[in-house]
Amino acid sequence: MAVDNPELIDAYLELDHALNLKNYEIALDMGVDIIRRNGFYETTDFFSPALLSRFLARRLNEEAVREAVRDTFAIFGKTGLIIAACSSAKAPFPWENTLAMVHEWKKLR
Repeated sequence: MAVDNPELIDAYLELDHALNLKNYEIALDMGVDIIRRNGFYETTDFFSPALLSRFLARRLNEEAVREAVRDTFAIFGKTGLIIAACSSAKAPFPWENTLAMVHEWKKLR
């Protein structure tokens, strides 16, 4: 399906992202202490390298990582915030993304 209809995967990833953001809003309104997310697309189990690059390159670049860190601080504040790379600090994801996350965190903490 990913090879024959990549637009469907693109649409699914956008929907998955939107749903996760809504879940975070609901969780915050309920006063949760911890949110952890580990999406299905964070490994190459499902995609060839070419498809992984197509689906994730624009979503997982350094600027997107920095923006995600800024958004996280804006939503949760500084008190008690823990940011971790989870499963994304390994191949095939660029080490630069992890460094971008750490550098942005250091600027905002």
